[in-house]
Amino acid sequence: MVDPKKESLSESEEMYLVTIARLVDAGEPEPIPLARLAEELAIQTISVNQMVHKLSDEGLLRYQPYKGVELLSLGRQRAQRVLRYRRLWEVFLTDQLGVSPVEAALLACRFEHITPADVGERLSAFLEGSSTLPSVQEAVRRSLLDLAVGETAEIDSVVMDAASAVYLQAQGLHRGARVTLLACAEGSLLLQAGGQRVTLIADLAAQIAVTSAR
Repeated sequence: MVDPKKESLSESEEMYLVTIARLVDAGEPEPIPLARLAEELAIQTISVNQMVHKLSDEGLLRYQPYKGVELLSLGRQRAQRVLRYRRLWEVFLTDQLGVSPVEAALLACRFEHITPADVGERLSAFLEGSSTLPSVQEAVRRSLLDLAVGETAEIDSVVMDAASAVYLQAQGLHRGARVTLLACAEGSLLLQAGGQRVTLIADLAAQIAVTSAR
C-alpha cells in the first residue's frame, strides 16, 4: 500500500514518477540519466535535479550521482496507480460517454492526478461489468514493438503525454484502431493504419499497447 504520508504529491511530482516508469517500461535501463529525464519532460536539467532530490528524500526514488535515478517500490506503486487511473478514465470517457479518443486522453491526463483511491476503485468496479475492462487491467500487455512483420493488431491503449496522443490521433493511431506492421528497422517501425502508412519511432511504439485484432 502507498504510505498515506505520500498521498499529497503534486501533479508535477507524480509526472516525474510516471515519466521514469514509462521510460523503463519502454526498455531504457535504470538508472535513468537526469539529462534524459529533462529531455522527456522538456525542462532544464537543473530543475530535474532539484525535484529528484526532493523525491529521493521522500523515499520514492534512488538518486545515484553522475548516473541517474531509479524508482523505489513506493515510487513505482504510485506511478502505476496514476497510469491505471489514466487508462480507467480513458475507457470510461470513450466507451461510456462517447468522448473522442483525443479529448479523452487530454481529460484523463488531468483526472489521473486528482482521483482519490476510493473513486478509482469505484470507477474500476463500474467498468468491471463491461467488455472494456481488459483494457485497464494491470496485466502485462504487448506493445507495437512486439508485433511480427505482417501482423495486424488493435490498439488497446496509448499511455503518453497529451501532445503525443494528439499527434498519434492525427496519424490514425488511437484506441480501437487496427494497425499492421509492414516493416521495422533499428529505431523505427512502418505501420499501416487505416488508409495511410505511418513511420513511428520505437520510443513511441513502446508506449502503445495492442491486442489481437478482432
